[in-house]
Amino acid sequence: MNCGSAALLVAILLAGCSTAIPDLAGLKRSEVVVELADLGLRAEFSERHSETVPRGYVIESDPEAGEKAEDQSKIAVTLSKGAKPEKSVQEAPALDKWWPAGFAPATLEIAVRYTTEDYRGDPCPYSACDYWVMEVVSKGGCPSGLFLKLNILRGSLVIDSAIDSVSSLRAGQVAEMVFTKRNLGSGTFTSQFSSANCY
Repeated sequence: MNCGSAALLVAILLAGCSTAIPDLAGLKRSEVVVELADLGLRAEFSERHSETVPRGYVIESDPEAGEKAEDQSKIAVTLSKGAKPEKSVQEAPALDKWWPAGFAPATLEIAVRYTTEDYRGDPCPYSACDYWVMEVVSKGGCPSGLFLKLNILRGSLVIDSAIDSVSSLRAGQVAEMVFTKRNLGSGTFTSQFSSANCY
């Protein structure tokens, strides 16, 4: 071996093996993993929104395509999260939390919570029925009364409704409402808030 060859061999050993980064643009995550593994490289993924690259596809890599990387190097690959979602024009306005703990807002002025499991009364004294109990509170009060309606569901299908009302409700006052329904038949039924209005 002459000196030139020996020097070349030493330079190669010192430098290690390097590989040119392929063009990954337009590939999916799984394709990138295979492509880089075949070259002895590993991918390190991150994501960001892109208006031009579809969700799940490569936007760019670092090092870029054509640049060199040592064997077993990690290549930073950025995947697209798709375009930023636009705010819905029907998005509900932000609410100041005026309702008591445990309640959830049903409308801008009315908040409710289920208390069926804590109910100790007999909502159906003369025959069997299905029932749901709810507490309701109004931000501004309903001096002439409050009407509330629940949808009754079997699974995810609305099959009926139940209503109850209170004759008056002061601002911040909590009232109990009991919704009953007879002759629903066999099966398991749940309820879902439908609407509430002050008279």
